[in-house]
Amino acid sequence: MGETWGLGKPTLGVISDVHGDVETTARAFDEFEKRGVERVICCGDLGDLEILDVFRRIPTDFVAGNCDLRLREGLAVEAPKIGGRFWGDFGETEWAGKRIFFTHGHGRLEDRIDDEAYSELWDLICFGHTHRFETRRYKETLILNPGSIQSRGEKPSCAVLDADLKIERVFPATFSFWRFA
Repeated sequence: MGETWGLGKPTLGVISDVHGDVETTARAFDEFEKRGVERVICCGDLGDLEILDVFRRIPTDFVAGNCDLRLREGLAVEAPKIGGRFWGDFGETEWAGKRIFFTHGHGRLEDRIDDEAYSELWDLICFGHTHRFETRRYKETLILNPGSIQSRGEKPSCAVLDADLKIERVFPATFSFWRFA
């Protein structure tokens, strides 16, 4: 079982918009391993299949982003080879007793985020696409965008959550972090 912040609870990593950046993604996985992350959700925009070698380090659930259109078939074949799962445009899973919905959030999928929140079926909804870290709630549902590994106006970031859905924003390029209750 992974640990975070000395709490002895399982931990989940959330990453998005890596756009083929092997170096920063590898640093993110270094940070995930330091925090005992046992599973990762990737909210799309991998950019190329070669980046999957970094994801081999921790079991990962993947969805496709708008930059992954040409990678969909390859992801479906290659993700299971590294212990991962490819869900297509959106995924639904359970982790540490929490129901999770995840997507990239581009195009028509942006409306799906709100629809899923209104359904009140999920404890956590994760998305990417905007390259901006964001957290908000709809009733009991936490909605999270971990930011982007690619720096486009903000520091590159990803997120780590514990089983109580407490979030730590991780900056793999600078090895610093923020914590959110």
